[in-house]
Amino acid sequence: MKKLCKLTTQNNLTLNNTLWGEGITHQTNGSILKKLCTNSWIHYYNSPYLAVLLNSIHGDFVNPKLWEVKVSGFIKSDRDLKFGATKVTTVKEILLPVISIEQKIAIAILCTLHVYKDKEYREWAKKWLSGECKSNPSNRIIFKLKENIKQNFNPTNYKKENRYLAAKWCCSSFMYLENYYKGEIDYCVANAIGYSVTYASIFFKKPLNLFNIIKKGMDIKSRRTLP
Repeated sequence: MKKLCKLTTQNNLTLNNTLWGEGITHQTNGSILKKLCTNSWIHYYNSPYLAVLLNSIHGDFVNPKLWEVKVSGFIKSDRDLKFGATKVTTVKEILLPVISIEQKIAIAILCTLHVYKDKEYREWAKKWLSGECKSNPSNRIIFKLKENIKQNFNPTNYKKENRYLAAKWCCSSFMYLENYYKGEIDYCVANAIGYSVTYASIFFKKPLNLFNIIKKGMDIKSRRTLP
């Protein structure tokens, strides 16, 4: 499951029409003190599954290609969600993993269980993961989430609020399943899941063990019928 990789368009392009392909190397010359989302860094992931999960809120490539990469120089990590290096080489195209909507939701739920401690939410989440419960989160769970977000809103420090936002986006994925047209569902759920995983990772004091979380989430096969 662990493999350094990078997403591109079908034409092997990334930001600013940067062309990639077998054996192509790019190197930055910017300041390594700058943030990850600047021209000082070339983005990559440490897992093909993570690349798929977070694509819609990162590069947002439509029908992307996935490349195995080699990296060197300076390395920067964003809570293990994505990485940047000052020198990256695309080695070869590799298979893009397929993650079902159900598996994406399971991964998001598993992330939120690390940070959101509400008893009612946790009971529902564990039953959903086990297949015992097939229903969406209750209105009461969603209402409590909204109240917690209101009460903990701080425009200068989102740290405390992130645990609630992680669960909120996870619950939102069920709303998207019910209320969006079929063609929009996957994209909207992917966005919700991406934000849920991100907010959970931001709140957690150390990087979440995303490899284990993804592995558990991928074990959720077709245990239930989603709406």
